[in-house]
Amino acid sequence: KDRLTVLTSLVVWRLGLVTQIMTNPEAVLRCTLYRIIQACGETGATSEDVVNALFKYAVSLRDQWSVRISSVSPLNLDTLVEAFADRAVILARIFMYLMVSGTSTSVGNKETSLNNEDFDDFQPTFVDDISAACANSGAAGRMHSPKVAKFLELCKQHCAAPPPETLFDWRSLEQTATPPRIHQGRRLRMLRIDDFVGSISIEAYVEFTKLRQSASFFATRNVLLAFLHWFFSSETASNRFSAGDLLAYLFTSGLYDLIDLAFCNRRLLGIQLSSPITSVELEQASLIIRRLSYL
Repeated sequence: KDRLTVLTSLVVWRLGLVTQIMTNPEAVLRCTLYRIIQACGETGATSEDVVNALFKYAVSLRDQWSVRISSVSPLNLDTLVEAFADRAVILARIFMYLMVSGTSTSVGNKETSLNNEDFDDFQPTFVDDISAACANSGAAGRMHSPKVAKFLELCKQHCAAPPPETLFDWRSLEQTATPPRIHQGRRLRMLRIDDFVGSISIEAYVEFTKLRQSASFFATRNVLLAFLHWFFSSETASNRFSAGDLLAYLFTSGLYDLIDLAFCNRRLLGIQLSSPITSVELEQASLIIRRLSYL
């Protein structure tokens, strides 16, 4: 059957969760986890066991980061850099995000995308757009933007080593600080997505594109609010957090890292790339990624 049926079922699930955005943030989180998995080029529906496995890792990552973040409050760009001063990959991802987007999103009652007038001209539609945009020929000019300059000064204050001075050096830092197996898995994920979109109808491709755009915790205001509520266990979290979309981006990237590692593992084991993601794969990858200690 056409894979559009699978995407339609996802839309139905989303509608059922709209009223739970703030009353049950975990439900919104799980819905987003479902979208993240589907956005990796899944050819069928994702089982609850798979979502549970990814949620289990999300809880682990939240607990791990909470230890760092708990000592800095209120949390903003300054204290975020301080909290992750010894994590090169986090700093590199912050830099790339600042190069292409905004971090001062105000959270209100509007049910709109975070990509509003407060953001720069480039609007990331997928998580992978962030790093891709930094490879554009015009990206180097953003090195002199006020928010990037502020970030570099914060790195000088809080980090043991001086920050990279060029866009190329920051991209190289992200490459070297990220475990090679995750980079390999990321390439496999992109290949898997390419194979998927090459086999579906135009209508299904349009729906899949919308799915990928929503597969993050910073895609819309409501999802971001629910994420912050869940992360801080408080519905007032957004009032004391001035870089919510940045944290959501970093967290989403960490979850994609887990999936990428699972794809790398399946290639090593000779498992077909297009086969459905399993809970066992994610559980095995979570054991490995915790030992890597790079996030």
